[in-house]
Amino acid sequence: MIIAIDAASRDTTEAEHLLHELLGPLPGEVVACTHTISTGDHPHLAISLTIPPDPSTTFTGSTAFTGSTAFTGSTAFTGSTAFTGSTAFTGSTAFTGSTASTGSTASTGSTAFTGSGGSRALTTSTGSAGSATSATSAGSAGSGVGGEGVVARVRGWLGERAVGSAITWSGASEPELSGPSQLVRGAYAAAVESALGTAGRLVRFPGSEHVRGVMTALQLRDLCGIDHIEALGGLPVDDYTVIDTLDFIRPIRRDGRVVLLVQPAAGDVLIPFEVEHQQKCCADH
Repeated sequence: MIIAIDAASRDTTEAEHLLHELLGPLPGEVVACTHTISTGDHPHLAISLTIPPDPSTTFTGSTAFTGSTAFTGSTAFTGSTAFTGSTAFTGSTAFTGSTASTGSTASTGSTAFTGSGGSRALTTSTGSAGSATSATSAGSAGSGVGGEGVVARVRGWLGERAVGSAITWSGASEPELSGPSQLVRGAYAAAVESALGTAGRLVRFPGSEHVRGVMTALQLRDLCGIDHIEALGGLPVDDYTVIDTLDFIRPIRRDGRVVLLVQPAAGDVLIPFEVEHQQKCCADH
């Protein structure tokens, strides 16, 4: 199951607060991400949650988006993009409106996602300039105990706020879309990035609970779900490179891999590029 929401969060603090509010005490190997939405006049962040059908098992397979969709509004997405690999994205999705822009997750035509480990169907419906909605079967949306809890929490939260959402699950004939169409676009883009693993900043992921203090690069890969560690400036990183995690890491997704960016620090160690308490530029002015 993938739940994506665009609440036009202004920064990572707002986006992570929303993630924690929706997740609650949900057990299992949930993947929670923030996504940069750069279209329109106000770049912002959306979020996504990927929840395994059984919260005690690891999520496998792909989420499929099939059919064609047209969103009309003030901002249009045009162009086409194809991704290949273990999970393939072929085709395109139509977003039409008065202003055209291009993006990696929005294009024209119809979309199909296929991959190994099973597939999940998501079809989209026509939306209007003000909102986009899609009907779903009420009894299907929450397969898995953990998923039901989150979906119920999300639906209650959505009913009180003007945000965009896209929810899909195993066996769904179409997604559940709701909210203003501009924000639905952001939610849809976040859902696509989450399904493909091509982008997103990971907040919670399998292995994140093992991040503690000083670790070697090998330990981060073996215990914490990190696929690759990349040091700024091209500094070499081998299995025994020492990294002080500061008990906080926010890796990114790139081409289906989980990548941790690090930087040099005092004491001849590396630290994450993103630290927990960052002072914003000009914050003291």
